[in-house]
Formats: sequence, structure tokens, C-alpha cells
Amino acid sequence: MENNSTNYSVVAIGNSAFSACKKLTSVTLPSTIKKIEDKAFYQCEAVTSITLGGYEESIGSQTFSGCKALANEITLPSSLSTIGDQAFMNCTAIKTITNNSKITSIPAKTFSGCSALSAFTINSEVATIGDNAFANCEALTSLTIPFSVTSIGTTPFTGCTSLATINVKTSTVTSGLFSGCSALTTVSFESGSLTRIPSQLFKDCSSLTNITLPSTVTDIEQNAFENCTGLTSFTIPATVQTMLYSVFKGCTNLESVSFESGSMLTSIPDYTFQYCSKLASITVPSNVTSIGRYAFNGCSSLTEINFIGTLTSEIDL
Repeated sequence: MENNSTNYSVVAIGNSAFSACKKLTSVTLPSTIKKIEDKAFYQCEAVTSITLGGYEESIGSQTFSGCKALANEITLPSSLSTIGDQAFMNCTAIKTITNNSKITSIPAKTFSGCSALSAFTINSEVATIGDNAFANCEALTSLTIPFSVTSIGTTPFTGCTSLATINVKTSTVTSGLFSGCSALTTVSFESGSLTRIPSQLFKDCSSLTNITLPSTVTDIEQNAFENCTGLTSFTIPATVQTMLYSVFKGCTNLESVSFESGSMLTSIPDYTFQYCSKLASITVPSNVTSIGRYAFNGCSSLTEINFIGTLTSEIDL
């Protein structure tokens, strides 16, 4: 940019600089740009193409939010260290975002509503995934959560109805993390320190057919696999000491449940297998001394329960 015969380099796009420019269709930023501030291109609904300069260091909150026609591939450059909340929210046409950045946080709703986004790589520097970060990314099919992640907000993947494969490398998993991911078929755990399966972790994951819990797990919380109607068999690791209520409630196709040898489980809580209508038999491990209320209620195919140990309380099936 030239002013009075003096050349200046544009290094930043200011707050709301082009916000709601309804006729703007294309944006190409120069390599001098270091900072794009909040709402710089907010609701530029006609923009179909945005090319970053390649040396941006920060992208603000809601910078491209509501750019519904934005469809070209976006590359987050290696220079980028900060991205704001809702930065690409409701960019409904964008299919590919290549993440070469060094961002350490994916804040709340960063990519929420990017319904055509089919792929995204969470880089190994990311420590925090915020609330609803990828909510309603309906085309997203696979995801890896790296070892570096130590904090995960509320329901970051809610509405990700095509998410079929998840590789969990971190030991940080939160309640309801994958709840409602109805296309989920494959889950792998790589962390050597995962001890807890939180409440509702896979609730309503109706396509989940098989899952292997790591041998480090000691606790399975309530409703963890509720309504996983695709599950036909399940093995509970010997290391599991505690299960809370309704863990397998509504798993209507669950036919086989086995406990690894040396099981440390001492109780089968209330409603654990309620409405598991295809479960025909089960062998209760020797350390179990109590079975909770309605633990097998609605198990209409159940004909045999084998007890290896000794129960110290009455059973109310």
C-alpha cells in the first residue's frame, strides 16, 4: 500500500474490517499479514474463496464465521499459534482444512456447524479442545485425539453423525464425549494410562459393533454404553474394579458378556444389563458379592446365570 509516495506493508486486518460485506466473493491476503482480528470477515456470505498469506500468527474470534459459501481448501500455516473461538463456525460449504499450525488450543465452537468438513488433523501441540469445537460437523468421518490433549470441553463432537473411526491416544476423556455419534464403528485406545470410562462416553453410538478396553481401565461409569444397539459381545477387563449403574442398558443385540480371568469386580450395579434382550447366559466372576436392582430386567432371552462366588445380598432381578 502506498501513501504520499511511501510504501507501507499491511500486517493486520482489523476488527470487523470487512464484516457483512454481502457482495465480497473472493479474498487473497498478502504474505505480510500476521494478524487477522475478530470478525474481520464475519458473515461475508458470498465469499467462495479465501487464500491466506501463509504467515499469519493469529486468527481472531468469529473471523470467518458465517461465510456460508466458502468452499475452497483452507491451509492453516505453520506460523499460526492462536485461533479464536467460533473462527470458522457455520462455514457450511468448506470441505477441507489443512492444519499445519502450531496452535495449542481449539477453542469453543471453532469449527461448529462446518457441515461439509470431511477431514481435520488435530496437531500434536494441541492441549485443549473447547466446548462444541466440532459440533455438527456432519461430514467428518475420522479423527485422532493426540497424546498432547489434556483438557476437553463439553460435547465437542455432538452431531458428528458420520464420524466412524476414532483413535484415542490421550488418557483425557470426558463424559458424553462421543455420545450420539451414530455412525461410530471403530474406536482404538493407545494411551497406556487410561483408567476411567466416563459416564455416557458412547451412549447412543448405535453402529458401534466392537470395542476393546485397555487393560489399564479400573472404572466404568454410568450409562457408558447405553443404547449401543450394534454391540453383540463385550469383554470386561480383569482390572475393572467398579461399574456404575446402567452401563449396558438398552444394548438390545448384546448376546455375550465375558469377564477376564482374575476379575476384580465386586458388584454388578442397578440396571447394568437392563433391556439386553438377546443376552442368553452370563457367568458372574467370583469376587462379585452383590447384584443390584433390576440388573437383568428386560433380559427376555436370559436362561442361565452362573455364580462362581458367593452373594451376600438378595437379587432383585
